[in-house]
Amino acid sequence: MRRLLPDGGLLRRRAAGETLRSLAADYGVVHTTLGRYFARPEVAKQLKAARRTGRAERAAERRANAARQAEERRLEREVRREAQRQAALERERSRRSIRALLQAAQRRGARSNARPQSPEPTHERSSVAFCGKRVSRADSAVAMLDRW
Repeated sequence: MRRLLPDGGLLRRRAAGETLRSLAADYGVVHTTLGRYFARPEVAKQLKAARRTGRAERAAERRANAARQAEERRLEREVRREAQRQAALERERSRRSIRALLQAAQRRGARSNARPQSPEPTHERSSVAFCGKRVSRADSAVAMLDRW
């Protein structure tokens, strides 16, 4: 074996909880040599300080992760709200365009009833039951839109 040449990484790794045997293998010494080294009062103080520093760094990292996750959750909620708002606007636009088409069809039907023409196809004149009443298909579509 060889003589121990400690560096800053040795204290950091031991403070992080690495075993004496794994450190000894990396530094080319016996684990008992490291045990004696870490038992020295000045090294023990440095080791305690390194442990405190490591805990503080991990705590700061946890806080940063928690803040990042909270920000992600906030942004996700905001995106969902915006998507819901856009979906509602799209539904309203769709309702308006359907209603406009139906009203235009009703106006065309009213104009065609005013002047005599050849008989209309039965599908335009047919009626359906809606809420217990007989109504035209166009009227039932408008009523369904109003209930929607």
